Amino acid sequence: MENILKIDKIEKYYGNKSSLTKAIDNLSFDVEKGEFVAIMGASGSGKTTLLNCISTIDKVTSGHIYVAGNDITKLRGNSLNKFRREELGFIFQDFNLLDTLTAYENIALALPHLSEKERLSVEKKFYKHMCDMFLEMIKTLSISQKEIEKRFTFSNMEVYYPLDAAVGDLVGDMTWDSFVGYTVSDTVLGLLGPITMVDESTLNVLLQVDYKGNEILIPAVEEIITGVDHDKKQLEVTLPDGLLDL
Repeated sequence: MENILKIDKIEKYYGNKSSLTKAIDNLSFDVEKGEFVAIMGASGSGKTTLLNCISTIDKVTSGHIYVAGNDITKLRGNSLNKFRREELGFIFQDFNLLDTLTAYENIALALPHLSEKERLSVEKKFYKHMCDMFLEMIKTLSISQKEIEKRFTFSNMEVYYPLDAAVGDLVGDMTWDSFVGYTVSDTVLGLLGPITMVDESTLNVLLQVDYKGNEILIPAVEEIITGVDHDKKQLEVTLPDGLLDL
């Protein structure tokens, strides 16, 4: 398959030596043409920083990012503008459109260098792409289990299953609140303490744990929860470096 994105040992640090934050630390992966890739992680784990670096909104501290074989970390000036204009598409969490303008007028505002004919061409491509998306959505309503397994591959099911078991049918009607009183054990630090409260008001469920007399918050996500022992009422976790220092 054709490689369209290559992340090669990138790092992104903020601050200085006395107060250094490692937003991205030695990250590498490839994306092949036709792949759909989802980046998951707890709040503050570096997802937005990674996307900002790939989209050239931000710059990496070290490493390289290749798009279609071109190292975009070396682009400057007009070359960078050309890449952003012709090679890159980015959908922000907030759509950032002017609600007083039509879709066509928003396109015209963002691409002032295009002629009327070229803008109409962009508009047609947009509607064609939108129609394709709707068709795919309709197809997924009747997609078979066999086709789902063919299209989508989970590479970390050994992590997903324990989390799924924690709140799913395998343990009846349990909810996250059912884990209050469970103890939390880290793979490196050992026993941390009991869960005293569960906060479901945020995007990621947070487990409040009494750790040596202090309250710490642990995101209930697949990347952190590695196992559940209901007999011992214990949650097994692997905490990211620095989480206990927050």
